[in-house]
Amino acid sequence: GFNQGPSRRQQRPQQTDEDGFTTIVGRGSSRNLSSSNRGSNYSNRNVPQPRTPPPPTPPPPAATASASAPPPAPPPPAATVSASAPPPAASSSAAASEMPPALDKDKLERRLENMRKEFMQDPRNTEELLLSMQELRGTPNAGLTLVQQYADKIIDCSADEIKHIVTMEKILYEKGKLDKEDVQNGLMDAVEFSESSVYDCPRIYEYLGDILSMFLYLEAIDIAWLCEQCEKTKVTEESKAPIEIVKNVMEQTKTKYGSEVVTSIFGDSADKMAALLGNDNWNSIASSILG
Repeated sequence: GFNQGPSRRQQRPQQTDEDGFTTIVGRGSSRNLSSSNRGSNYSNRNVPQPRTPPPPTPPPPAATASASAPPPAPPPPAATVSASAPPPAASSSAAASEMPPALDKDKLERRLENMRKEFMQDPRNTEELLLSMQELRGTPNAGLTLVQQYADKIIDCSADEIKHIVTMEKILYEKGKLDKEDVQNGLMDAVEFSESSVYDCPRIYEYLGDILSMFLYLEAIDIAWLCEQCEKTKVTEESKAPIEIVKNVMEQTKTKYGSEVVTSIFGDSADKMAALLGNDNWNSIASSILG
């Protein structure tokens, strides 16, 4: 019987928990078993004592209490309080030390690309997406880089990939993993140089409309920002980028969020839109979309 216990412990493999600590299976259970045996022996030893008159009864509990706990009877409460105080300080310092290390530019870009691919494989696993973004909190401008990198990929993406990017960024923004500065600064170049991307991606304005309408609805961007960025696309007088961008943003807003939403966003901005697009162009777009 004694030879089986050690061999059983040697055959059980080591296991690593989620925090990276290695544990040996079975070690805790043997300790619990021995402590329970000690408890049963002790209770058997004291069974007759409760039947004795009150004078003999108090000494055994006092003796067992002092035997079970090294400190005297009065100190234990103070000892437990002082013993329990250090763990929070240790855990807080441990949490601070667990801040993920900053990734360099190449590693960050690879990680963001892997996040996009993983989300496309399982769009319902939003928890994994948020955890992945949380792991980048030690890297400066991770959110800005994400928006920029995904915007740069527009010309190489299919319509389905664009939908996943829009969904990803919507989740991250709503959960506080992206802020307005990330969105606004990250999308500037995509809007400004959109016209030069038409030959590589004929649906560039449609894709931009999908992304910008979502952030416009979430109030990460506003009409003033949209007009400012569209102004930058006027490289020549013949530039059609402002008209195409505004039209697609309005169409996507109406399709995804309804007529009331697109009217509430653009209805009070007629003057700004007319200044950006010209009266005739704005009136044509407004009449076809706003009615």
